[in-house]
Amino acid sequence: MKRIEGAGWPAPHAAVRRQTNVSRHLREPGKRGIDVPLILSRDAHGSKIYTPAMLIIAGFLLGVASGMRSMTPMAVVAWAAQLRWPQLQQTGLSFLTAPVTAYIFAACAAIELVFDKLPFTPSRLGAGPLGARILFGGLAAAALCAAGHQSIAIGAVVGAIGGIAGAFAGYHVRHYLTTTLKAPALLIALAEDALAIGISLFAVTRL
Repeated sequence: MKRIEGAGWPAPHAAVRRQTNVSRHLREPGKRGIDVPLILSRDAHGSKIYTPAMLIIAGFLLGVASGMRSMTPMAVVAWAAQLRWPQLQQTGLSFLTAPVTAYIFAACAAIELVFDKLPFTPSRLGAGPLGARILFGGLAAAALCAAGHQSIAIGAVVGAIGGIAGAFAGYHVRHYLTTTLKAPALLIALAEDALAIGISLFAVTRL
């Protein structure tokens, strides 16, 4: 690297060229160079760009959380669109950046947390509840991928798969704990609430 004569600092144009080369290597992990598995670069808004694999994992986690509580991931994603993801305004999911959207999903999530504890609430594996979990899991993951400059379609598919996995896993684990181990149903339901919220926050804050 060239140095400015009479000073101990690299020449500015050399530093810029080195930064460009690093960005290229980060975008192409298969090539020799720096291989960072998480952050690749930043866009014009200063937002972090992650590897597709990282976003797929985060999208799947959002789907799993949706399988447990269908509205919780969407509420978290909608607020992230308000506070952290301005780039969504340039995508087909721009409606998530509207302030009213965040409030609507937050209200629906709160209502769902209450209704989940009621004895007449239908099984999450029924056609309607399961379909909602698949739909919103896919939508949440699609928004995450769009914010990370990755394929919306892939995000939707991954989130939908996560929604199915989360719904069946959540149902069977909860059923086992409450019927076989005789754990308090309310306590298990509250623990599942906390898990769904925690997973959603974890996935969204990776971006």
